[in-house]
Amino acid sequence: MPAIDRALRNFGAFLASCSIDGGLLFWMPCSFMLVLLIGSFLRVPPAARRQFWVLSILPAFWIFIGLWGGYFRFDWWHPLMRPPGWVGWPIEYGLWIFALAALALIVHLKAARAFALLFAAFNFYFMWWMTLFAGMAVTGIWL
Repeated sequence: MPAIDRALRNFGAFLASCSIDGGLLFWMPCSFMLVLLIGSFLRVPPAARRQFWVLSILPAFWIFIGLWGGYFRFDWWHPLMRPPGWVGWPIEYGLWIFALAALALIVHLKAARAFALLFAAFNFYFMWWMTLFAGMAVTGIWL
């Protein structure tokens, strides 16, 4: 349980760092994309909305990366206990896998492509921030 608690606390810290350290760099684009996302959602026919459950994979990517980085965060109190090299692989290749999954979902949702594109862009934004913070946490090199 301590490892899960550590991962959740670090994930919360990553989200807080995005909003506090990122400041206007985080909130301005995020707010703009959210307004576009709501407007696009209202234009999608109700019958097409039944397929939106497949879009839940996109937030799962950045949540996973945040928890992964939080779990394997380098601890400066124990500098000899570095995580193995394979720990960085999901963080390094996560953005590419996310982009491929988003592209597949955009193609799949024919009646709601504009909404799927905006939803993917909104989640890509979070994925980018989580990748940044998880990468710094795993390597122990903070900018």
